[in-house]
Amino acid sequence: MRWKHSILSIVPAAGLLALAAGPFASPAAAADKPAGIPPSMLYEGYLTDSNGTPLPDGKYGFRFSLFAQATGGAPVWTEEHLRIPLAGGRFSVFLGKGTSPRPLDLPFDRPYYLAISIDGGPELVPRLELATSAYSFRARAADEVADGSITGPKLAPLSVTDDKIASVSWDKITGAPSIEDDVLMVTPSTNDKSVPAHTWHITGNLRTDPERNYLGTADSTDLSFRTNATERMRIYAYGKIVMRGDLDVEGYVTSRKTTTEGGFLLCDPQHGLKRFGNDDVRLFTTGGNILLEGGNVGIGTAAPTASLHVNAAPGVSTPLRVANGASDRLTVDDAGRVRISSSASGSQDLLTSYPLAISGGSQGIAITVNENADSDNNFVSFLDPRGFRGRIEGQSAADVFSDPEYDLLTAIDAIEIAVAGIELAGAASSANACAGLGVVACPPIPSLIAAATASLAAQVARTAITQGFFWDNLGVAYESGSADYAEWLERASPAERLEPGDIVGVVGGKVSKSTAGAHKLLVVSRAPIVLGNMPRPDEEKNFEKISFLGQVPVKVAGTVRTGDYIIPSGLEDGTGIAVSPELMTADEFMKAVGRAWTASDSPLVKYVTVAVGLDSGDVARVVQRQQIEIEALRREIRSIAAGIGDRKAENAYGASGANTPAGASPASR
Repeated sequence: MRWKHSILSIVPAAGLLALAAGPFASPAAAADKPAGIPPSMLYEGYLTDSNGTPLPDGKYGFRFSLFAQATGGAPVWTEEHLRIPLAGGRFSVFLGKGTSPRPLDLPFDRPYYLAISIDGGPELVPRLELATSAYSFRARAADEVADGSITGPKLAPLSVTDDKIASVSWDKITGAPSIEDDVLMVTPSTNDKSVPAHTWHITGNLRTDPERNYLGTADSTDLSFRTNATERMRIYAYGKIVMRGDLDVEGYVTSRKTTTEGGFLLCDPQHGLKRFGNDDVRLFTTGGNILLEGGNVGIGTAAPTASLHVNAAPGVSTPLRVANGASDRLTVDDAGRVRISSSASGSQDLLTSYPLAISGGSQGIAITVNENADSDNNFVSFLDPRGFRGRIEGQSAADVFSDPEYDLLTAIDAIEIAVAGIELAGAASSANACAGLGVVACPPIPSLIAAATASLAAQVARTAITQGFFWDNLGVAYESGSADYAEWLERASPAERLEPGDIVGVVGGKVSKSTAGAHKLLVVSRAPIVLGNMPRPDEEKNFEKISFLGQVPVKVAGTVRTGDYIIPSGLEDGTGIAVSPELMTADEFMKAVGRAWTASDSPLVKYVTVAVGLDSGDVARVVQRQQIEIEALRREIRSIAAGIGDRKAENAYGASGANTPAGASPASR
């Protein structure tokens, strides 16, 4: 069905069309009209079909569009009106108050054409040209404006711009500032160089209203600031401000996105300085580095004296913490205690296996304790999860006084000095043989006095040397739960398995369980306090730690008493047996590994603590005992020999007694 339409009337609401058609009309002017003049107009129409019959009554949807051309082109204004009642073919709407209102903010300074479509159908033809109402012709009077008829209150702010002014006749403008010596003056003349606010002036404005008077744009347009024809700053319509050049601020700069958030971004949101929600300030970057170049950095101090100067406030228990995720790696507490926690591990031959590696320089680590170093002050302590395993401690005067060797040598020196003093006194009282009349005093012998004096001086010097040795050589002592000195020795057979506590024989510097004919008998150590002769890392698998001296657990079979000598069992299985000192033979002394310091009644093989390294005193005591036995045998032999000689003499005398005269004795012969 073809529809036809006709315009019954187009009635401008309250004369808006008449006013808007004037040559000075503009969107801004229309927007600033009093609230009682709405930007809309009434439109009434009559719809029929192609036969002239009105369309059936009901509700229809209309689309109204205004074009600047009679045909073609794009609409300059469009509005939808849905469910508009139609009665007898007649309807009426307010253009500018549609279902989604679109104010009529056009300047109406040119011909416009109204196009209509119904219920989503095609545009009805032809378009309707808008005509001027009778009283709208009055707008032509605006082409000629009488002097004084346009005053400030009649002009909307920013409605008169430079591009709308062709020329200005200053004699028609009242109250305009005068220019004297290139200075803008205000009438009446005062020292105040500001002017009333309707146009912004370079000397300032008076009576401005911040709600209505501003620098900027009233539409979605950027604002640009330029100097020397070059843009220096741009404020984008959506609020972003871009400055091209340096910003020198004499005062504080505050960034406040919210009441608890602010920051400065560098090029992008992934680099910058921010505060989030509390007092924490975050200097951040993603994938890059934060570099502080030049000068010192102070944390907790306004006068840093180092590249990084940290001064913790009182009550801060850990002024410095370096962490990797949730794991602390380096901490320094308020007492200055430094703790390093590391997950480094690996071979003992790799530097990367150690949490702390110090390199460079010609020296290593220097350790100073604040107190005089003694056995209560450790320079270095060694711990594992089970607790203390060893320490390097200092020595003090008390340690010297408690040393039995020092006490013995000091006592001996005192005795020797006393003896030398007595000898000198004796020499001084000696006298030479002399002759004379009456009482004669003879001088002491000079040579004796000289010898005694030299002996005393030598003894005093020896004592001084002894004391100086002890007091000048106060040092450190290494203490450990281990108790033997050991060295790495190569196994005679790399395939032979040796275990801690095995008795081994040494032949040519190599060890095995074979003890027969060995040059020396030693024990495999478990955890020596000192370990020497370290092999190369790739050869260590062919070596064993062999104890030379000290206390070491030894595999022993059978009953053991404290003080028994431990010798190889002869089974070549690494075990030993105990022999009482009274039963030891010279051959067994040659085989002794050491003496038992613990006892056991178990007949099985077990570990017994043995003092390894035969003391020369052990041999001396054996030699002394044998010497006593030899002397006893000699006395006995002499006694027997003497008895035999007496018998021989008696027998010889008896045989010659017949030839001896009566009354004579053998001795008289």
